[in-house]
Amino acid sequence: DNDKRYWLAHALDEHELYDASGREGQFTLRLGSDDVFFKRHALKEAARKKARIGKYAEAVTLAERGDLWMLQDNVNYGELMSYLLEPHRILVMRAQGDIQAGKLEPAARTIESARDLMPGNIDLPLACVPALETKGRKADADALFDRFFDHYRKLCKDYPRSGECHNQLAWLAARCRRQLDDALDHAWQAAKLAPKNTTYLDTLAEVHFQRGEQKLAVDAITRASALEPESAYLRKQRQRI
Repeated sequence: DNDKRYWLAHALDEHELYDASGREGQFTLRLGSDDVFFKRHALKEAARKKARIGKYAEAVTLAERGDLWMLQDNVNYGELMSYLLEPHRILVMRAQGDIQAGKLEPAARTIESARDLMPGNIDLPLACVPALETKGRKADADALFDRFFDHYRKLCKDYPRSGECHNQLAWLAARCRRQLDDALDHAWQAAKLAPKNTTYLDTLAEVHFQRGEQKLAVDAITRASALEPESAYLRKQRQRI
């Protein structure tokens, strides 16, 4: 029963039982009926799990198998944005795999393709800046970060009341551990524009954490947790900080 197995895997994921969840996905792929939604979901989840443990080449293969289902004329994404997000996600994983394998020229081409596809999606630098640094390519890492940082700095200047623009810039800088003074300024602006937005408070906490300001980081993430007490993500962030 694909439907019941899907919800079982989903519940296991929520409890961070990823190995058990992965087994349910494998059962769907091997034994389940040819239902497009569930087969594709199982492939995509398997890809995410491979990426989570750094097996990017395998993740790309699984994700591309999942996307083959979308070539049928009676299948479509529920949201239009997915037609950009899904190919972009595969490009990011491919770039990570190439960097991991030391294939830096193919990685550079893939990074460029991903940036052209979604020039504002910070998933690319968040994944590839640390990976490039690990391979001793700090100049390439800096250049990739700067392109996205400058993109969002211009957006913040053009749209100073956009909390999302300020937040994206601050999160990018915090997770890449660069421009932390600017990151703090933009994180505060986002939180000021929407003081009950837990995503913005989480970013503010992360910026303080990366700056070594633990008390302020704890204060910000505690405020976020109080607004969403059921959030497992915020609970884990608070424990980490």
